[in-house]
Amino acid sequence: MAYLVLIVGVFLFLYSFTVMARKQKEVTTSSSLPRGITDTEKDVKPFQDAFYQNVKHAAVDTGMLYELKEKVEMQLAELREQKEMVTYLMMRVEKKLAAHDDKAPEKTARNQKEHIFSAEYLERARLHNDIYLLYDQGIPLEEIARQVGRGKGEVQLVLGLRN
Repeated sequence: MAYLVLIVGVFLFLYSFTVMARKQKEVTTSSSLPRGITDTEKDVKPFQDAFYQNVKHAAVDTGMLYELKEKVEMQLAELREQKEMVTYLMMRVEKKLAAHDDKAPEKTARNQKEHIFSAEYLERARLHNDIYLLYDQGIPLEEIARQVGRGKGEVQLVLGLRN
């Protein structure tokens, strides 16, 4: 949209410039004009050159933008293809999962019991956690051993297994 406005502006400028040039030719034929008015042609020439350079750069920029647009459109098309492929594969996986849901084995009571931790395991985990916390607070090994009621060697072993 911005390029359209730019192009329309350029055309309007060129049209107004040609109209002014015609009028200037009509006016300059008269010898009664002051000298300052007849010198405008020399003043307009640098402006024309700068304007044509800007138009040339705008054309180059427009070409680059069209190339960029084509690249983006190609990448977008590739992404759409990949999206369709992923959607298709997801649908296949969902169908296979739905077909195998009926065949899924039920958990037995034995499998469920395996996930229940023993009291001894929980007590040992609590002891290790207490040792880790005390050690992280900077308490010496002898003091940790006294507080948890274990030997210094056992505390060192627990801390050694941590790392």
